[in-house]
Amino acid sequence: MYEDELKFLGSHEDPTDDTNVQRTIFSTEEVSNILMKYPGLPESYTTYLVEIGAGPFRECQYEVFDTPCYFEDLYEVGFEFEPKRYIAFGHNFSGDTSVFDAKQEFTIMDFWHDSLEFYNKKMSFKSYIKEKMLIGLNGEDLRVNA
Repeated sequence: MYEDELKFLGSHEDPTDDTNVQRTIFSTEEVSNILMKYPGLPESYTTYLVEIGAGPFRECQYEVFDTPCYFEDLYEVGFEFEPKRYIAFGHNFSGDTSVFDAKQEFTIMDFWHDSLEFYNKKMSFKSYIKEKMLIGLNGEDLRVNA
């Protein structure tokens, strides 16, 4: 499922940067354990864990967490929201967190730390992760200094 993304990372990541080799590939048993705790997570997300793995990519452009968790388990955000609703799976190293909304068919939401709001990305996990990798529609590198 993620052949193109793996190929892209292989040709666009700096092999001398240690952050690019810190991804952890999950076994199907490990994915099953995650699904027991968080049933309903998108298959495209769990396939990503098996094929590409959790951890940072593109020299810390973005990171998929080693283990998903409830949003409230990450940090105290200082406002009220429904507990056990948002399952955090990644972040952009700038304070913004990516979550699945368990009450909205596991849609992807971005939590922006500066506005304390959730924003519906209206995209599949595969499309979302390609955006985070800075992969264009035609497979081009969208990084500004590419």
